Amino acid sequence: MKNRRLRNIALSVGGAHYPEVGGELLEKFGLAVIRECKLMAGNPNQYFGDPNASEWDRGYHEAIARINSAINFRFGLDDDNTTET
Repeated sequence: MKNRRLRNIALSVGGAHYPEVGGELLEKFGLAVIRECKLMAGNPNQYFGDPNASEWDRGYHEAIARINSAINFRFGLDDDNTTET
């Protein structure tokens, strides 16, 4: 398992005492969970460039973009959520 944070989470819950065995599958699962969490937060580009978007809408989606960036940073991911930095 290449992603150190996902590996540590898996070890902490007892799911990967031998991370080299099935580690790739655990990592794919972890990345899928991260993507789903980001989808639940919302689409930060929904109002990007929309002249009809209110100031509140733009601020809300700006906050979502910051949340998504923070999640990427926390897990060492690129913006596309699929590769480690």
